[in-house]
Amino acid sequence: MTKGKKRDSRFELLRIITMLMIIVHHLIVHGVFKSGMIKDGLPGTHPFALYKLIAMGGKPAVILFILISGYFQINVELNIKNIVKLWLQVLFYSVGIAYILIFFNLIPNNTPLMQYWFPVSTVRYGFFTDYFKLILLSPFIKIMIKSLKEKQLLYLIIIGIVMGYIVPTAFFQENQREFTSYFFRFVIIFIIGAYLKIYGHERFIKNKKIIILFLLSLPVLFLNFTQIISEFQKLNVKNSSAFLNFGYINLIIALLIFILFCSLPSFSNNLINFVSKQVFGVYLFHDHILMRKVLWFNLFDVRKFIGHGSLNFIVQSAKAVLLIFIIGSVIDYVREKIFVVIYKTEIVITNLTRKTTKD
Repeated sequence: MTKGKKRDSRFELLRIITMLMIIVHHLIVHGVFKSGMIKDGLPGTHPFALYKLIAMGGKPAVILFILISGYFQINVELNIKNIVKLWLQVLFYSVGIAYILIFFNLIPNNTPLMQYWFPVSTVRYGFFTDYFKLILLSPFIKIMIKSLKEKQLLYLIIIGIVMGYIVPTAFFQENQREFTSYFFRFVIIFIIGAYLKIYGHERFIKNKKIIILFLLSLPVLFLNFTQIISEFQKLNVKNSSAFLNFGYINLIIALLIFILFCSLPSFSNNLINFVSKQVFGVYLFHDHILMRKVLWFNLFDVRKFIGHGSLNFIVQSAKAVLLIFIIGSVIDYVREKIFVVIYKTEIVITNLTRKTTKD
């Protein structure tokens, strides 16, 4: 977006929603499924099917985040200052959380801390590692996008979807990295977001193509629910991660949501825009690799949510998710203010030094 232009609150609201979906996903994956109270090999229990269903929202949320990036960054030049700011923000959480947890004896004292100074190369944040690579390569990706004609770009997107989504899903690959990587998928999603920005989303609603795509996804939805039903009936249906990771059904769900928000009237809301600025900080706070156990078993003990009925689980989980979002937002707001003070202090010191040197 250009300077001085108000942020479009449609997409800022979508950022907030995606982060809430991601926190819910992590509550299930890093909390419930790691609690020792739920085992994948114990079908026939209603709660397990519920947990599995709730966790499915996380992957479309990640896709939405990349779609938004592609949609807005296609016409924006890469700013080195923004890259440095992003890196310092990640370093603040990666290093800061590690040292704080050791100080309060929440993790072993012999935890190797040096790796948290290099969060990308040591993959301390799985999502950020691939996202950072995408941002660094985005200028070249954007040059390629703008050099291609619409039909060529569509062919590229179709090939990418087939390789990155349809093949792994169709062949029930447990580890989809065997065929393609998350980074490859991120690039394709980024290109799709850029395509929607350049050529518009309206045509997909007018000519009903989006409805056709949804209908094509119904067989996969059916198979997915068959897997859940098998938990009740103890059928020997393969429990593939193809649906729960980045299967093409998740891409379609994300595209449907994204196009829905694109079709809404544009508006600007200061509160939404303010909260959305803290969204990435919420991710860095709650999904720190050392923070997961502390968050889900110390601060919010998800084991207490389990075994007291589905409604109680949903209510307690909703409270935890909202609190994590609020706490993470407050922390990032304070972090932002600290960085501003440091930046202004640095400018003052630099100016004083220059003035003294001249005198």
